[in-house]
Amino acid sequence: MFFVWRLPRRLWFLLLVVAVVVPWTWAKAFDKPPGAVYRGNPRYPRVALACNIDWGTQYVAQILAILREHGTKITFFPSGRWVKENPLEAKLLVEAGQEIGSHGYHHLHVAALSTEANRAEMEKAARTIEAVTGVRPHLYAPPYGELSPSVLAAASSLGYTTVMWTADTIDWRPSTTPADMVSRVLKKAGNGIIVLMH
Repeated sequence: MFFVWRLPRRLWFLLLVVAVVVPWTWAKAFDKPPGAVYRGNPRYPRVALACNIDWGTQYVAQILAILREHGTKITFFPSGRWVKENPLEAKLLVEAGQEIGSHGYHHLHVAALSTEANRAEMEKAARTIEAVTGVRPHLYAPPYGELSPSVLAAASSLGYTTVMWTADTIDWRPSTTPADMVSRVLKKAGNGIIVLMH
């Protein structure tokens, strides 16, 4: 859930100012295939916001309105099943000019899957996302942040850049407060950090 949106308007604006987010080519920032990217280019004073989506739609319009108001772009990583179940919201993300990655199809524990099973999950998600939004993702955020040789090999074989994070808001935990999230992000603040949200 996006508890971060409940921050006072001035605090949220400050966070966005700190996180002057612009899309950049993740793969070029770290050219170490088939590894994962944990940070963007540290030479530039930019922060990336990454949002994994596998449940809920209640905050989509509000999030997009805030991003539009501040001229901010982020990368959304929806699961294929979320896109299939919520095609209108998925299309809204694209229509708003936001970047779309993939969070797999079923949100499985992918580290336990073979390379072939991971590839099948990724391909199914990609087909679904493209069929609904018209966008074929090239970034992949593994469910649960699980990495294994099979996950990385499957992603690499499909041309994905696997994206992890530098700072995790842990916004999905009910006990997490907006102040907790801001504190976690600011502790890791620096050029090129990737901030994970849900």
